[in-house]
Amino acid sequence: MKLAVQTVSPTEMGWTETVDDKPFMYGIDILAGDGSLIETSWTAQFPAEQQKAVYRPQ
Repeated sequence: MKLAVQTVSPTEMGWTETVDDKPFMYGIDILAGDGSLIETSWTAQFPAEQQKAVYRPQ
């Protein structure tokens, strides 16, 4: 398993997870203005089935 991370902007990074050198999962992590982290990820096999999580600081 390998993880490749790329900075897209000061508040956004993209990542790709590969298994046996084949894409398995992709994701985008965005730091929102209020400090919460918005994470969107999806599997390579089912790109239409995106999952989104929002982390709210307490």
